[in-house]
Amino acid sequence: MKKVYWRPRRVSTTVLTLIASLSLSVVGVVEIFKRETLQPHYKEKIEAAQLAEEMFAALKTERLRRGIPLTPKADPSQSGLIGSAVSDVTSVPGNLIAKQTSANPNFAAVIVEMLFDAGVKPGDLVAVGYSGSFPAINAALCAALEVMKAKPVVISSATASQWGANLNGFLWIDMEDFLFRSGLMSFKSIAASLGGLDDIGQGMELDAQEGLEKSITNLGLHLLRANDVDAAVEERVTLYKTSSEGRPYKAYINVGGGTVSVGGVQGKKVYTPGLNIRATNNALRVNSIMSHFMREGVPVLHLVNVVSLARSYSLPVAPPIMPNIGEGSIFSRQEYNKPLAAMGIVIIIASLIGFLRSGFGVRLIQSRIKDSEPAKSEPMV
Repeated sequence: MKKVYWRPRRVSTTVLTLIASLSLSVVGVVEIFKRETLQPHYKEKIEAAQLAEEMFAALKTERLRRGIPLTPKADPSQSGLIGSAVSDVTSVPGNLIAKQTSANPNFAAVIVEMLFDAGVKPGDLVAVGYSGSFPAINAALCAALEVMKAKPVVISSATASQWGANLNGFLWIDMEDFLFRSGLMSFKSIAASLGGLDDIGQGMELDAQEGLEKSITNLGLHLLRANDVDAAVEERVTLYKTSSEGRPYKAYINVGGGTVSVGGVQGKKVYTPGLNIRATNNALRVNSIMSHFMREGVPVLHLVNVVSLARSYSLPVAPPIMPNIGEGSIFSRQEYNKPLAAMGIVIIIASLIGFLRSGFGVRLIQSRIKDSEPAKSEPMV
């Protein structure tokens, strides 16, 4: 025997209005009472950003001490980490907006999150390759690695693109050496190449190339001398292997668009900015340090397209002043109060059932039906 359920033929407009009003009220309450939720690894992110901020300030002071003035128009936040448009050690053109955006210590928190997502733990070995194009990101990475207590093996490129660390006497390898000697970081590069086109300073004046070589050796770094990209990749891979002493690398971190690290123009097209856990077959065919580690199953942090990364984590683009520590969705986010939202859903469902099944709802419906019926006339005698 089939069960028969009661269902009104017509639904009262008054009932619907009451239910709609209640529903809107519940939605309004849920929207108003969102709560600020700290994101995972908040403590480490704050510590890394604070250390990056300290590094920024120390580098700015050291730059001025060396008699290298700031560039107010190019560096509105006065970070001290923006170079010049032209110098004899500039490798390729650069994007000023990207360089201004990078001068944010909160990028250290972004890198901390990527390292955790890659599975890096304290004491783990990581390989690092960076140029001088984004000295602020380099410093943020150093801060993140310090806080994470990772063990980096670092290879640098001495040159930089426009607006990067392209100032003679204050290249990235000079900045790194200063941070190491000042005790703000416990590691430094083991080797460096000239960088630039084909990683050999191609296109630079001979005097500039010789000056870079002298800077590298004076800082106690091994000078990489490969004559072409393929040889440079092999040279770096060998150096990473011998420096690991048989231990596995848990991540490779690239900053900027270094030819050997990324794989030139082709490599830039096949890897995603940020954390790369897997790579396409096209990417793996590119001869680069990134592809080498991806073929080994090692996650790659690809720190390029800084403006895009900033927007992904609610960091400002080209901020006119130095951002405060803790700003951005990488630290905390406004999220819905889940218990309150669940309670609201229950209230709305209960109201629907209650209004439509209660005697009050039935009476309203019946009265509407009665009002709509035409009045009956009395019979004539």
